Amino acid sequence: MRNMGGGYGEIEIYERWGFESVLVFSYNFIIYFFKGIIVSFLWVLFQENKLKIILFLLFSIFTSMLGVLVFKAKN
Repeated sequence: MRNMGGGYGEIEIYERWGFESVLVFSYNFIIYFFKGIIVSFLWVLFQENKLKIILFLLFSIFTSMLGVLVFKAKN
């Protein structure tokens, strides 16, 4: 299914960059992000100190980003 022309055709670009990997990347980002939000929300329910809540929210966002980067590095 490759383009017979000289340059990169649409299909070749599609195969080269992998549209699926972009979809998987965004899908995993959403999963990690919401997991971080849920964990931080649960933490907020059991915390009273506002500074700890803010720090934990930042930490959960950071870990969600880190999880995405680790996943992206594996694939």
